[in-house]
Amino acid sequence: MKRYLRVILFVGVLLAASALPASASSHKIVICHKGKTISVATSSLAAHQAHGDTLGACNAGVGT
Repeated sequence: MKRYLRVILFVGVLLAASALPASASSHKIVICHKGKTISVATSSLAAHQAHGDTLGACNAGVGT
């Protein structure tokens, strides 16, 4: 189920990015990368998600 939701989110992000003008799609987005919140170019989102990074800020301390 979790993987299904990631795929849906990923497709939504791709559709949203493809609808933007070229200059707007080069903007950065926030992701959780190896437990740290970073911003990356939208064009690199797929590569980051492929190795487990998630869209949005990390939730440090949640559940601890």
